[in-house]
Amino acid sequence: MPRAALTLVALAMVVASTGCQTVRGAWDLATGNTALVNVARMEDADSPDQRRRGINYLVARVLVSVVAGLASFLLNAIVNFRQL
Repeated sequence: MPRAALTLVALAMVVASTGCQTVRGAWDLATGNTALVNVARMEDADSPDQRRRGINYLVARVLVSVVAGLASFLLNAIVNFRQL
């Protein structure tokens, strides 16, 4: 695959991942489903369902961030270190 095509793919992935995270953050803020709300749910002593819901939300946010970061890192490594 030509270097220009790899660069375009990498740029598209970075823009898409940043855009999706930004849109999701704005949507969560607008609907009131923020990380702080889910931390409070996670600490609810009366409802195991609320604790589970809070934990699942926070774990999903971390996993999405890690996967997006790894994808960006790998694409950057492929594009920049292809000559080595």
